[in-house]
Amino acid sequence: MLKFEKIELFSANLGKKDNIPDITAPKNHLWFIPDETVSEKEREFIGVGMVSSVLPYKMQNLYDRSFCNREYTAAILENDSLRAVFLPELGGRLWSLYDKKLKKDIIYKNDALIFANLALRNAWFAGGVEWNVGVRGHTYFTCAPLFAVKVNGKCGNHILRMYEYEEIRGLVFCIEATLDGDKLLINITVKNTKSEPTYMYWWSNIAVEQKPGTKFFVPANCSFVTSYRDGGFCISKVDVPHLSGKDVSDPYHAYDAIDYFFDIPDENKKWISSIGDDGKGLLQYSDKRLFGRKAFLWGNITGGQHWNSWLTRGRDYYEIQAGLCKTQFEHFLLDGQDEISWFEVYQGIDIGSNQGEWSEITAKIDAFVPEKLDFLDMFAEDCVDAPAILGRGKGYLTEKIRDTRLHEKCYFPKESVGEEEKYYLDLLNGISTDADENTEFIAGAEWRALIESRSNLTAFDKYILALICYRDAEYSAARKYLEESVAVGEKYYSLAALGLLLSNVFGECEKALLCLRRAVELASNNPSLVVKYGEIAIKCGEFNEFISFYSSASEEIKNIGRLKMYVGQCLVEIGETERAKEFINSELVVEDFKEGEYSVSGIWVKLYKKEMAKAMGCGEEDISDALVLCEHPLPYDIDFRMH
Repeated sequence: MLKFEKIELFSANLGKKDNIPDITAPKNHLWFIPDETVSEKEREFIGVGMVSSVLPYKMQNLYDRSFCNREYTAAILENDSLRAVFLPELGGRLWSLYDKKLKKDIIYKNDALIFANLALRNAWFAGGVEWNVGVRGHTYFTCAPLFAVKVNGKCGNHILRMYEYEEIRGLVFCIEATLDGDKLLINITVKNTKSEPTYMYWWSNIAVEQKPGTKFFVPANCSFVTSYRDGGFCISKVDVPHLSGKDVSDPYHAYDAIDYFFDIPDENKKWISSIGDDGKGLLQYSDKRLFGRKAFLWGNITGGQHWNSWLTRGRDYYEIQAGLCKTQFEHFLLDGQDEISWFEVYQGIDIGSNQGEWSEITAKIDAFVPEKLDFLDMFAEDCVDAPAILGRGKGYLTEKIRDTRLHEKCYFPKESVGEEEKYYLDLLNGISTDADENTEFIAGAEWRALIESRSNLTAFDKYILALICYRDAEYSAARKYLEESVAVGEKYYSLAALGLLLSNVFGECEKALLCLRRAVELASNNPSLVVKYGEIAIKCGEFNEFISFYSSASEEIKNIGRLKMYVGQCLVEIGETERAKEFINSELVVEDFKEGEYSVSGIWVKLYKKEMAKAMGCGEEDISDALVLCEHPLPYDIDFRMH
């Protein structure tokens, strides 16, 4: 049975989307360096297909940590064995999977929706099963709605179908779910809607509870592991389950945050499992197309433990994952108009005990996995309801401008085009329209050609054209359009975009700061804009300028944690360390602190290094970071160091 119903979850406020476009440096993505243990063939696609900006998507960075019961629409599949709860409004997340025989949730159901900066668009939350598509990282849709419909299957079953159009890669992805006894069956289809090849990525990220005695298992004896360095990852291949004398299958044995990407032999079944000390747990398996498997552990150092508690309400978790490549540092090419699909199965198992040799336990679990997966009959449709939940209007708009259907199973109705996308619908209809700051961004040569064909381009037309050009790495054209847009009519968002382009692409910091100064004059209470202003002011060395701005800002702006951090940083830079301590201390809460970000720890070290150098009568360069942290340990509440 499938039903859509309202549920209440203890949740933070996600907030609106950010209207400041994500204009970053062209090479602003991580580097990956495999060592000699990784073969030439294994490293062929490592680092390939990365992107540096989320455009045309808008950032989701305006959430907070104020909690209350909030209403969401859930899609619930239930039978005598299982109850699966999906959240279509939040990326289709499988929020919980309750096994009635085992009397437990077999995936990690978080006690709250807590947003934090771990996704491509910033906002992300822990728990359940997340479906990541297109580009490496937590998907653009993880905090956005998918289309969701009820399908009546020919076998008398109900099927939940969720789908969307992904603009950067030009993909339509479709996630279908149904129940078969004690199994949750998932059928995933991804199609390249373009005529030329496009890069492809998929990982299903599964959160499971981390309790003493819990272990994970996978039918492999080798793994790629990563060690983080400033700006990227070093990758090695090691033997498992024992590494440096420790059993890696126990999450508590991890010192710091670590990824294990398991190299499952081609002939082996593809599965991964998390089993408690009572022998009960989750088994996820798939057909051989989905051959990658991973375990992610937060580790036991302070920063990793802090992250675990920052994302939850006291119950630890870790992740087991399944993907279309060996590692998450790879993309592969999907040919024009090609389609890829696979089955995944989620079920509870009881093997009696998780104690014993790796080979012994993996053999026990392996016996639960069939040699071949063929569930096509379970996904054969009889009739399809109208969408119960609507996604974005980009699928409909793309079908209209291309004059073609994107995918036969995925219906993109006109009703999905909201006010934020009306500008593009009017363009298609030849209507001149007034757009505003809330209008969505867009990508694609078709849209550029359509807008450029208009007579008397407006300031907003030129603004959107600039963002399309930036997305296509035509930076000079983007600059020209932005300068023309600003000349016609100054808007805070076009000024901000020009400033970010000048700073991050052309290296013209002073000109960039002029743009941001003017932008904040127009919208001094825009949180994201003020953050960008602070970043560029610090980059230009204008520390006193930003301190002065902050001192006269509204209380709403002054309460933003990241801005407090920036003021503290400015005070450290001008040597006012005592004042800096008013901002850089254990009370500092940076709501959107980023995974892998070391900003606050770096400011802390610099602050106390200045004080120690003055007291000791030596240069700051004579004092090591380790000595500073020994004398002035970083407080737990602001320690997010994962390595």
